[in-house]
Amino acid sequence: MKNIFIFLTLIMVLFNGCSATKVHTAYDRSFDMKVLKNFYVVQSNNRVSDPLTINRISGALANELEKKGYKLTSQYEADFFVHYYVNAKNKSQLITDYSRVGSQPFRQTTMMIPTTKIYNYKEGKLVIEMVETKKNRAIFRASMRDQLKELGSDTEKTIYINSVVEEILKEFPKTLF
Repeated sequence: MKNIFIFLTLIMVLFNGCSATKVHTAYDRSFDMKVLKNFYVVQSNNRVSDPLTINRISGALANELEKKGYKLTSQYEADFFVHYYVNAKNKSQLITDYSRVGSQPFRQTTMMIPTTKIYNYKEGKLVIEMVETKKNRAIFRASMRDQLKELGSDTEKTIYINSVVEEILKEFPKTLF
C-alpha cells in the first residue's frame, strides 16, 4: 500500500512539473524601452475564426499595456506595434497506468500490468510580439501554450484570456512616463 502511495505521488509531481503553461520571453537588450509611450494593436495571421475571441485578445492586450502606463493610439502615432498570433492544434498524449492483478486473500503474489491510454486534447498558443515603428524591428516577444478549456460563459472566456495576456506580459516593462 505504501508503494502505491509513493508511486501515485511521483506521478502527480511529474504531471504538475510538465505543465504546458510556461511563458517563453525574449527581448532586444540593446533597445532603450524608455522611449516607448504609445502603441497600436495589430492582428496577424490568426488561425482562430472566432471574431469574439480575437476581440477579447485585442482588448486584453490594450488593457494590460494601459495598466503598465502605455497609451493606445492610432497606427500613425504609435511608438510600437503589438502583433499577436493565435493557433490551436489537436494534440495527443500517451498515459500509462498500472493495475494490480492476481492478488488473492492472504497471498503476496501480485503483478502490475501496464495499460496505455491515449489522451486527446486541444492546445492553444498565443504569441505576442512588440515591434518598434521607426526601424521596424522586434524588441519583445513572448509566447505561452496551454491546454484549451471548455468555458461556458462569455465572462469566463474574458477572464481566462485576460489572465493569459497578463501572464505573458509580466516581463514587459512599465513605462516611466
